[in-house]
Amino acid sequence: MRNIKLTLEYDGTEFHGWQVQPGLRTVQGILEERFSLLLKEPIEVTGAGRTDGGVHALGQVANFKIDNEIPLSGLYEGGNSLLPEDVSIKKVEEVPLEFNARYSAKGKVYRYEISRVRSALRRRYAWEVEYPLNLERMKKGTRVFLGEHDFTSFSKNGDSESHITRIVRCEWHRGGDSIVFEVEGVRFLQNMVRIMVGTLVEVGRGRFSPDEVGEMLSLRDRRRAGPTAPPQGLFLVEVKY
Repeated sequence: MRNIKLTLEYDGTEFHGWQVQPGLRTVQGILEERFSLLLKEPIEVTGAGRTDGGVHALGQVANFKIDNEIPLSGLYEGGNSLLPEDVSIKKVEEVPLEFNARYSAKGKVYRYEISRVRSALRRRYAWEVEYPLNLERMKKGTRVFLGEHDFTSFSKNGDSESHITRIVRCEWHRGGDSIVFEVEGVRFLQNMVRIMVGTLVEVGRGRFSPDEVGEMLSLRDRRRAGPTAPPQGLFLVEVKY
């Protein structure tokens, strides 16, 4: 028995998220289908995180177990030759049998990009926000997320038994015509980053004050936080082990 670890990149635009769903095109479903074809045995793929439909990945991690003696180069080249153009294998490794892409993860890094101008080419990879945003207000509102908190207000209702997690880094910076949010945490709840961004954009446009973000967090009520930002600006950048 061998345990194979994949590092993946994908454009989430045409996918209904990571997780297998009957009758729908998903990243996990495509991987299992194509690797089962390559290896001529049923393959079950475990991912580090379940990205939503439209969300992209620069460094998603997955693993699966096989009995096949195919070399790693064969998995890399054969896998990439069979995968569609919106999924790429960046790296293939053989890891200890106890490794699990989801449960062995120690943290994740996400990036969210907001474009300040209309762009025909970047519209699939950024949220176009053309109204004025005060970045300093947004930065001030962001600070409350650092540390360990109950993020019920910033997660899709009922998605997890525990809503407590720890954020070790979160910051905004400018990049050309964009502003970019980067956040690193121990784990993330469903829609958590997108709700954080949607709320902070409301702070930036003056609908909430920076201090209200802390109040939202303490209330533990999804209805009190801001809207969920659209998926196309979000990237899973890295999974840490």
